[in-house]
This record gives sequence, C-alpha cells and structure tokens, in this order.
Amino acid sequence: MKYIMTGRNVEVTQAMQEYAEKKLSRIEKFFNPDTEANVTFSVEKKRHILGVTIHFEGYTYRAEATNDDLYASIDKGIDLLEGQIRKVKTRKEKMMKDTAYDAKYLRIDNVPVAENEVTKVKTFSTKPMTVEDVILELKDSDKTFYVFNNSDTNETNVLFKLKNGNYGILEPEK
Repeated sequence: MKYIMTGRNVEVTQAMQEYAEKKLSRIEKFFNPDTEANVTFSVEKKRHILGVTIHFEGYTYRAEATNDDLYASIDKGIDLLEGQIRKVKTRKEKMMKDTAYDAKYLRIDNVPVAENEVTKVKTFSTKPMTVEDVILELKDSDKTFYVFNNSDTNETNVLFKLKNGNYGILEPEK
C-alpha cells in the first residue's frame, strides 16, 4: 500500500508516520499494493484526530478517531477501518455464495412472446431425493413448492405446502 500522510495544525514526525504505517500493515492484505491510503493527522485544542480514507474497488473506506493521545487515536482509527473492511468482505463473500447457488440450480430466460402468454421461463435441474429430504429442504426455505426426482419411484414429482401446514405431492399418471 502507498501511504499519503498529511498534517493539519501538526507536523507529521517520523515516529508518527512509522507508528501509523505499522498499524496500517494489518489491513494491507485486503488491498492491492498500489492502493493509496490517505492518512490525516490533526490537532484541535488538545484533541488528536486521525482520519484515514481508502478508495478500493468502488468502495470508500473512511475512519476517523479522536483522543487526547495521538497513538490511541491511531489505534482506534485503524480498528474502525478494519471493521469496515471485514464487513464489506463478508458481504461480498455472502453475495458471491448466494449467486453461485442460484446460478447452479436455476436459469431464468426472458422470452419475448405475445401479450397474455408466457413471459418468463425458468429451468432447473432435478436432484434425486427422498420425500423426507424434500420436506426438510422446503421447511428451511421460503418456497411453497419443490420439484425433484423421487429416488423411490425414479419419477419427477412436485412437493408443495398446504395452507394447513401439511404437504402435498404431485405425481405423474401411470
């Protein structure tokens, strides 16, 4: 990471710069080597203020900490920044995981057709499952039905929730 250190109402000393770089090294693993971190030291009355701003992959990470002790404000500011970074990273990982699951089992195509006809087609892959497994799957989701390949009969079935809390199965005629 590249550090741009500036001071407002205070001269940035070598010790301040080294301490801030040491603390910022904790978050370097989240960024590219050419990412810039703007670090601003300022003093207002007897308060020391540290501000850190990092722009990376469309996100702006910003933390500001105030304390009577300069080094305590640096510690607090870096902790705040690290929390923001971890929150965004976790959100990105969750989003990637959710979209990977949807793409694996469901593909949606918008098909141009005339008015009052089918306007959306969903395709899916059926997994061989038992009725008990499908009930457990349906309980854990907000869906009202589940299409599956019945492993007992080797036929495609639909399991659906009834209004009274029970379940129904659609089976093809023989």
